[in-house]
Amino acid sequence: NSLEHTLESKMLLNLDHESDDEIMIGCAGGVDIEASLPFNTLTKKGKIYELCAQNFKGGHSGINIIRNEKSSIKEMAKFIQENEGEIISFEGGERINSIPKHAKALVHFKNEVKSNNWIKCKFKEEGEFEICDQSKKLLSLINSFTHGVRAYDENLGIVQTSINLATLRMQDKQIKFALFARSNILDGLKQIEFETLEFFKAFDFKVRSFNFYPPWEGKPNALSDMVFKALKKLSPNAKVSAIHAGLECGIIEKKQELLCASIGPNIHNPHSTDEHCEIASVEKISKVVFEVLKDNA
Repeated sequence: NSLEHTLESKMLLNLDHESDDEIMIGCAGGVDIEASLPFNTLTKKGKIYELCAQNFKGGHSGINIIRNEKSSIKEMAKFIQENEGEIISFEGGERINSIPKHAKALVHFKNEVKSNNWIKCKFKEEGEFEICDQSKKLLSLINSFTHGVRAYDENLGIVQTSINLATLRMQDKQIKFALFARSNILDGLKQIEFETLEFFKAFDFKVRSFNFYPPWEGKPNALSDMVFKALKKLSPNAKVSAIHAGLECGIIEKKQELLCASIGPNIHNPHSTDEHCEIASVEKISKVVFEVLKDNA
C-alpha cells in the first residue's frame, strides 16, 4: 500500500495466480482484524484433560474457504462447551491467511470425556489448577461466530465475501484473536469489517483493523485478451475469471492506470503445510509469458 514508484509500462502481468488454465481479471480485497480481552485466573481442584485437534485439512483462507472445511478452533470450542468444560489454556490456528488446522487445550471437566473424530482427549492429572475467568465468554463467542463464507457470487461461481477466524492465543493474561476478512466488492469488504469489529466489541473485546487493501474489480482488457490467446494454444479449456484471494494487481492498479491480468502455475494447498507446485506447469506458464513479451517488446 506504500508503493510510490510510477511504472513506465501501461500493462501489468502478474504471476501470482495458482491455476495454469485460468486468467484472473479480478481478486478479493482484504483486511486484518485483531481482538483482545484481559483475563484473570481462579484456583480450582479436579481432573485436567489435554485436548488436541485431529483430522483437520486447513488450507488457504481465500481459495479453499469455499470447501467449508471445519475449523479446529470452532470444533474445539464446541467440544468443550458440550462437555461443560472450563478452560485452563486454549490456542489454535497457524497464520492469519490459513484455515485453522491445529488446536490444543488444557481443560477441566467434572465428568469423563471421550475422543471423537475431531478432538483427541487424554487424561493428564487430578489436582489444583488455574482456570480462565473468561472461559464461558470465550466459548460463547467462538461458538456463536460465523466463520467462513458469508456471500457467494452466482455469476462468477466464486465466494464473494468471507471471514477467517484464523488464530487464538492466550498469552500474558490476554485472550487474542486474529481474523482475516475478504471480499471481491468494496462495499462487501467494508461491511464484513464493520460487522466483525462490532461482534467482538459486544463481548467486551478491544479491537482494531489494519492492512486494508481494496479488491481488484477488473474487466476483460487488451492485455487479458493477449494472454488468453497465448494460453489457449497450450490449454484449450483456458478461461477468464476472478478469484477470492489477494493478488498484487488489486493494490498496484489503484496507484496508476494499468491494464492488468494474472496467471501462474498450478499450486496446491497454498499457505498450508501441504503446499506444493507442479514443475511442468511452471514451464507452461513461462511459455505464455515469453509469448506475450514477444508481442509487446
